[in-house]
Amino acid sequence: MKHKKKMGVIGGMGPLATMDFATKVVRFTEASCDQEHIPMIIDNRIQIPDRTNYILNGTNSPLSELIASATFLEESGAEFLVMPCNTAHYFYDEIKKHIHIPFLHIVEETTKEILKHKDTVHKVALISTTGTYSCGLYQDAFAKQKDVDLLLPDEDGKSLIMDMLYAIKSGQPKNPDALMKLLDDFMQQGAQDFLLGCTEAPLLFENYHISYPVFDSSSILAKSAITFACTES
Repeated sequence: MKHKKKMGVIGGMGPLATMDFATKVVRFTEASCDQEHIPMIIDNRIQIPDRTNYILNGTNSPLSELIASATFLEESGAEFLVMPCNTAHYFYDEIKKHIHIPFLHIVEETTKEILKHKDTVHKVALISTTGTYSCGLYQDAFAKQKDVDLLLPDEDGKSLIMDMLYAIKSGQPKNPDALMKLLDDFMQQGAQDFLLGCTEAPLLFENYHISYPVFDSSSILAKSAITFACTES
């Protein structure tokens, strides 16, 4: 049986998003039996401090816990790492200094996938945490190309999206009317797809049965991880 690299998952940001990512890995893997799936170690490290709170307000830094998770996974036998949390990639470069195995980058993988569709997709609207908006992870990635425009909400829109995402985290969904108006406004601005740049965003869209076309960073990372795990190196 062909060797598949063991995946290490820096998880817990949040737990629902981590489990959703893991489920996608299983669902997207072409396997006819248990033994053909991707070996995976998940560190559901829920004690990692909030990433957005640190970026915006300088509260407790999550960096030490992120590094601890990455090194734990490597020491546990992971052959490469993923981190299904977009905002946490603000710390990607610092984490990478402390490990000796490949580390897939969710923003890079998502941007690459979107650019594969540049002949038909010219505008995408970003749905993310205020931390991800603030630190410019996707703005910087899209600035390196000129084929696809990235639409961002105004400050009120960012706050609305953040509230809706954190309501999903807490298990207490809110009335979606204002969110639906915001999404409709993006479509009026010419958005062809929504870039779900938060791994809770697919859960948000699913919860409210939102059927707009999306590029889901969680699904894209899962598929990239499967490809990497199955590729000889």
